[in-house]
Amino acid sequence: AVAIVGSRRADAYGRAAAEHFARALAAAGLTVVSGCAQGVDAVAHRAALAAGGTTVAVLGCGLGVDYPRGHARLRREIAASGAVVSELPCAAEPLAWHFPVRNRLIAALARGTLVVQAAERSGSLITARHALDLGRDVLAVPGSIFDRRSRGAHALLRDGAFPAADPRDVLDVLFGPSESDFLLAAGGGRAAVADAGRPEGLPGRVLAALEVGRERRVEEVAAALGVPVDGVLGALLELELAGWVRRHPGTAYSRAGR
Repeated sequence: AVAIVGSRRADAYGRAAAEHFARALAAAGLTVVSGCAQGVDAVAHRAALAAGGTTVAVLGCGLGVDYPRGHARLRREIAASGAVVSELPCAAEPLAWHFPVRNRLIAALARGTLVVQAAERSGSLITARHALDLGRDVLAVPGSIFDRRSRGAHALLRDGAFPAADPRDVLDVLFGPSESDFLLAAGGGRAAVADAGRPEGLPGRVLAALEVGRERRVEEVAAALGVPVDGVLGALLELELAGWVRRHPGTAYSRAGR
């Protein structure tokens, strides 16, 4: 997993950078971890889902609290193919001190942390410090020298964080160049399938029989479609490799959030 964090008030550049990195890294098979806040966090979650990947949201409030307001649908989509996590009681309100505490979980769940557009006194820098304390890698996206929202990221770079100008930079730091080649090749295959639109033939029929967040057994899908189980298994393998479906323990599958 990789944590992607940044400003709640990200501008067009910050949002575009967060989307670019999250989409590419999710397509390459990494789980994107963030805090479900406005700005960079929400963009990263949505981009990972759009790539057919997995994303995890760590909340600074209880699971029963609608915060940030307007993110209820996003939280449902995240939970359908990944996880929404909180260590707080279900009805806990989003108090200011919850978020620095929450940030240590974001750092701990990821192999490395990527900071996109963070100010000098940003919570993202707290996440980066937790990552360093845990011995994890920290990367930062360079921004404009005239933008206050990039001063925190630039401070991290000054202090030794790895610069990230391309998703390949993140993969090289976390896994090494040879493993990066493999992950990028796999991600290119998944992206090509996604760009081509919904699968056709038997894989398309199998996909239509599945729903996000609802597990169905292979035998159930085969019976509903009136086709042999081995044919459904072959279609599901193709769909799983392309990022369309998610396999659960046993022989159960659900549609991946996209």
